[in-house]
Amino acid sequence: MITPRTMSIVDTLRERAGQFVRLKWRSEVKPAAAHKGRSLIKTTHWVVRTGVAFENLASVQLAIATGQRGEVQPLAWGEWAMHPWVITHKGAEYIRVTIDGIHAKASTVYTVDGEEVNREAFLALLTPGDRAKAESGDRPEVLTIKAENILEVAGTEI
Repeated sequence: MITPRTMSIVDTLRERAGQFVRLKWRSEVKPAAAHKGRSLIKTTHWVVRTGVAFENLASVQLAIATGQRGEVQPLAWGEWAMHPWVITHKGAEYIRVTIDGIHAKASTVYTVDGEEVNREAFLALLTPGDRAKAESGDRPEVLTIKAENILEVAGTEI
């Protein structure tokens, strides 16, 4: 059963299926052991595309056709509660959206213990693996965002 809050997010996204929509969400990030007990928060604004199944993305279809990747497999974790919108996993709900090269620039505010810091100061508090991942510049084609972390959809607070 999808919660009413998550359903509200999905309804807003479904009204804009296939369109680009601005999302805002907040994520708590686990610090490296040396910084245990510190509060690391990322607040992200990103223009995403809604209601497009991963397997229908032109980039995925092209990669399959050219042999750069295999066929699309089932989810690596969780299960679809409402394809292609909501994934559930361990009692949590996640919203699935796609991104592309045109709108791939996110705007992120980093805070440590309630104080805004620059990206470099924030990354310095992460585990080496998480920092390397953040610094790699790799962008996924889809984002899976915990529904409870979403603050705003298409300019409307949730």
